[in-house]
Amino acid sequence: NPLQFGPKEDFAKYPRELEEDAEKCEAAGVDAIFAPSAEEMYPADRSAIVLETKLSKSLCGASRPGHFDGVCTVVLKLFNLVQADVAIFGKKDYQQLAIIKRMVRDLNVNIENMGSETVREEDGLAMSSRNRYLNAEERQQAPAIREALLMMKTRFEAGESSAATLKGLFQKHLAEKAPLHRVDYIECVDRETLEPLAAQNGNGLIACAVFFWPELQGIDEDAGDYAAIVICSFPRLAHELNMTLMQRTHRGHEYDGVARFHREPGVEFFDSGEDFH
Repeated sequence: NPLQFGPKEDFAKYPRELEEDAEKCEAAGVDAIFAPSAEEMYPADRSAIVLETKLSKSLCGASRPGHFDGVCTVVLKLFNLVQADVAIFGKKDYQQLAIIKRMVRDLNVNIENMGSETVREEDGLAMSSRNRYLNAEERQQAPAIREALLMMKTRFEAGESSAATLKGLFQKHLAEKAPLHRVDYIECVDRETLEPLAAQNGNGLIACAVFFWPELQGIDEDAGDYAAIVICSFPRLAHELNMTLMQRTHRGHEYDGVARFHREPGVEFFDSGEDFH
């Protein structure tokens, strides 16, 4: 679904697994697969989309503007085309599940939405198509995400409710066990409204997004003459990115890939021959 990918995201190289999925469906006794092409789903002169204006503004929506507009649009189109009785979405992307449930409720779509439990690898890492982007070292460190979440759960069950304290445990564990990671967000939120909670409670949810540095490690060393300045509202991260980038010389568009993975606003690139401040 190209509509849910931003202009600088990984749509072109996102893993296509239709054949593998078809084999799994056949083994499970599935009778039919509906897999239309993007051209079939989106007329060239299309001018209508579906907007969810509340739940989609935080968490992944904050760093991927427009993403959930694309999700809601294609899901509603599929619901209309297939006329299914039940739709099942994984709880791994809980925000997506909550947004689709809200869309179905608000637009009176005649379908039952169900959430399925997250399916994990043997070491606890949530299964995902993007896991194949991880190199061996990153893949070895990635299960620390699940470990950190379980630590938070254990501490909460022992009586700790402070969101700041619980998030601190998560960040500390990942800093020790997964030094290649970067946290996009870690939040304690209400599972209905997705609003942040100062204190975790029985209706609370821990939501996190963690990524690594694949774009940095695969960059072409055949470089042009560029310098980079990273400008963002997080001084520590800006300094860290600036130092890493300035140690190397890369093409301007390669920097753009790094900026995308860090999902920071306000990253600007200048040819090193320009006069800038």
